[in-house]
Amino acid sequence: MTEIDILTRGVYDFIVVYIHDNGYSPTLREIGEGCHMAHTTIYNHLGKLEGKDWVVREYNVPRSIRLGEHAPHYIAPTDIDSAS
Repeated sequence: MTEIDILTRGVYDFIVVYIHDNGYSPTLREIGEGCHMAHTTIYNHLGKLEGKDWVVREYNVPRSIRLGEHAPHYIAPTDIDSAS
């Protein structure tokens, strides 16, 4: 699997769980609130994820984030346990 820093991985995990739970992608604001990060920081992490093709998004289109071709598709075990 491609190496990625822990904070960027946390943003990715948040997106995966959010899509799984809600059936649609989160807004940048929701990602920021969920990951306790500033809006500009989320942009940086999304850029890294897009560079690895883990996520794809359309600019200026709300809730357009989707998982990319090379994304590791899974739900983190801690999130599965809390859903039970």
